[in-house]
Amino acid sequence: AITKVIKARKLTQKAAGELMGLKQPKVCDVLAGRLTGYSVERLMRFLTMLGQDVEVTVRPHCSKGPAQLQLVMA
Repeated sequence: AITKVIKARKLTQKAAGELMGLKQPKVCDVLAGRLTGYSVERLMRFLTMLGQDVEVTVRPHCSKGPAQLQLVMA
């Protein structure tokens, strides 16, 4: 989602880094999917810094089989 927003807004890595509070090499890592060391909370915070609303919904599991984790992007 972070990569999609940065590309859609046509931000340079430097500009994206300024919005997210990261240096350009760290933005490069995030865009390449190298997310070791980043919590889910921090990644969600990056999205809000990029002007995105983030919504987490928890509901009871209603069907057979294991519960699921799903990311839905509008």
